[in-house]
Amino acid sequence: MQHMIDDDLWSTVRRLEFLGFTVIAYMLAYFLWTVYGYLDLFVDILQWTISMAGTFVAIYAMTEHSMKISKRSIYTLVVGNTAILIVIIIKFGLFSPIFDPLILFLGFVDYYLMRDTVKPKLGDPDRFARIFAAVMISLMSIISAFMRPSYITGIAAAVLIIAGAISYFRLNYLVYPALIGSVILFALSILPLYPKFGTDELALDYYAAIMILHGTNPYIPIVMSNAFAYLHFQISMTTPLSTGGYVETFSYPVLAALVFIPSIIMHFDPTLTVLAFTMAMYLIVAIYFLRKGMIISSVLSIAIMAVNVNMVSFADGSVPDAIWAFFLMASLMTIERPKLSAAMYGVSISIKQIPWIVLPFLIYFIYREKGRRAAIEYIAISIGILLLANAYFIIKEPHYFISSILSPEISSLIGVGQGISILSIAGFYQLSPIYFTILFIFSIVFLFLIYARHYDALKYTFPIFPLFIFFFNYRDLYNYLLFWPFIAFAFLPQLKIGDKARKIRIGLKRLALYSVIFVAVAGIVSVPLHSQSSFSITSVSNIEQRSYYVVQMNVNVSYTGDQISQMQFRFLPYGYLGNLNGLMWDVKSYESGKNWINFTIEPLFQQSMLNVNYSYKLVAYYGNEQAFYSLDLPSIFSG
Repeated sequence: MQHMIDDDLWSTVRRLEFLGFTVIAYMLAYFLWTVYGYLDLFVDILQWTISMAGTFVAIYAMTEHSMKISKRSIYTLVVGNTAILIVIIIKFGLFSPIFDPLILFLGFVDYYLMRDTVKPKLGDPDRFARIFAAVMISLMSIISAFMRPSYITGIAAAVLIIAGAISYFRLNYLVYPALIGSVILFALSILPLYPKFGTDELALDYYAAIMILHGTNPYIPIVMSNAFAYLHFQISMTTPLSTGGYVETFSYPVLAALVFIPSIIMHFDPTLTVLAFTMAMYLIVAIYFLRKGMIISSVLSIAIMAVNVNMVSFADGSVPDAIWAFFLMASLMTIERPKLSAAMYGVSISIKQIPWIVLPFLIYFIYREKGRRAAIEYIAISIGILLLANAYFIIKEPHYFISSILSPEISSLIGVGQGISILSIAGFYQLSPIYFTILFIFSIVFLFLIYARHYDALKYTFPIFPLFIFFFNYRDLYNYLLFWPFIAFAFLPQLKIGDKARKIRIGLKRLALYSVIFVAVAGIVSVPLHSQSSFSITSVSNIEQRSYYVVQMNVNVSYTGDQISQMQFRFLPYGYLGNLNGLMWDVKSYESGKNWINFTIEPLFQQSMLNVNYSYKLVAYYGNEQAFYSLDLPSIFSG
């Protein structure tokens, strides 16, 4: 096995710490969004700042330099880490299943950062990794025992804790089964908290697989129309359309369905398939670093993955993104074997459209590292697998297939997400959805030009770029962002420094210039795409209360131009979101006059009733147009 010198070991550990900070930054941003909602602009700006800070920290970590930092920088990092640590503890206490791993990670980083400032020699990175792993094993096992108290869980937790402790002193290899076992135990302990189908995506993927087994084309819309009724899926958890109704079509490449065929045939929970791929990511990361002789990285990387409990909770909650992420990670891990890498990438893009976003950067990387022929072969193999996997449906019904695959971007989906589109979603500054599509595409082109211009400095950074790119998408959901810092682990062996350490700078002036150009383009484009709605909410009346909830009201809408009797309504709470789509309401009846319509609306679902103790923003919408009206229920009912 290879052995790195001390500076090189700590360089890799630092990179993992920085990527760990990015993981935590996005966890915090996601939490701020879901807890405080869309309507607090200060919190929105705060979570955007945290997200972008995490993105640029990760990009810095993936550039090819020694990672040595000055004492001043260490003190700055310690102050920032400690501030986050204190805020988390004050807000959530010391005992929180979600935040305890974050507290542990930030505490460890603080300790070792300060240790470096008072001791002339670097500490022992192996000790750092193994202590952190052992404590993570204990923490995850204890949380599991409390989440699902039983003799079996208690015994399993005790065995894992003992194995973790032993791995530090003698049998070092025990750390791998103990750490992965503690994550599996945690996953199984919280699995009963989730329904069999927790997302409409998994329900549609699963039903599409059933249709394929019956010899039917799932890309034909009418074929999928019975999916939710057949699977007894809650309509309140679907993805609403801005013109009414909800998404009930299969919108992904065919492998998204085919991976669930074993679940159908063998009659096991489809979320176990997602969970299996999630655990497989832990395994391939550990094995990958071990094969590279990076034993410390193999321990520390999977311990950092365990810090983000959302990786497991999303799998249990039926978010299937771990499947494409597994194959994309495998693709980057085998990048030195371009044909195998291309095959893995081909499988990844045959599962979901998200990994398509790195294609231009990946091909350019292959071109610069392996030459033009290798790049052409890479494109041919990966795209060939995508086309071959979907060939039957492309040939049989090309129109249905293409429209289905493009539907996530071209369908009239309502705006949701934690990115910059909140400005429009919450009514701070209304912009047409096409504006965010333009920014999304522009950010890809802009980053590609910078990547090509500064390739030597940014060579291994492109797995982080989607964090920046999706920030400008109209729908910027956390599951689009969750896996990218972990996928970047694949390039850490290439960033071992040894005697090749070098200082790489793009320059602050140039970075400032790039930032000014991007902001200027975004600002200029926003002016003509500022959306002026043809209707407005003039009043809300006859609010009907039942117990502590509002169950009906009248909404008067004035309009110019054509009458819109199919108006849609939702409420965004000032605070905890619950449903990321907001609280959906339906039109019970309406009466109209000259340039006005008075709608009587009621909750579309029981979960959509309004609590009289909270304030909301009412959104009337249809297509790309929206109107807003603030509703302070406590004042209304107390007055």
